[in-house]
Amino acid sequence: MTMTVSVLRGVQDRTNGGVSRRNDGLLVVLPGQVPPEDATAPVMVLERWGQGARMRPLVAPRDFSGQVGPMDGGNRAVGGPDFAAAVCRFLGRPFDGAVPIHDRYESQELHDQLAELCGRGEVAELGG
Repeated sequence: MTMTVSVLRGVQDRTNGGVSRRNDGLLVVLPGQVPPEDATAPVMVLERWGQGARMRPLVAPRDFSGQVGPMDGGNRAVGGPDFAAAVCRFLGRPFDGAVPIHDRYESQELHDQLAELCGRGEVAELGG
């Protein structure tokens, strides 16, 4: 499976500059798949997460030390019937139609600041 999906944005932007904030479409691959060389959309990989699935960047930051992530900013990936069928096959069970996009990495300090702001209902753009 390699297909383009649309970004469904939440009411509040909590992406902190993640790729789903800047792009309306994302290219999705399964673990172990190689995206096309001419891909123009950011490439995300579908992976199991809890009882469901999530999408994360195919390539993590070069310096991942001291960072947490990938983090969910509230946006979701949606597609047509082919995407839904592919996710159902991947999970081996029914699928609700939207996959959380975990599209950014951040320091522990920044993560703690954002968690505090979000817990108070404030939306912020920090460090990115």
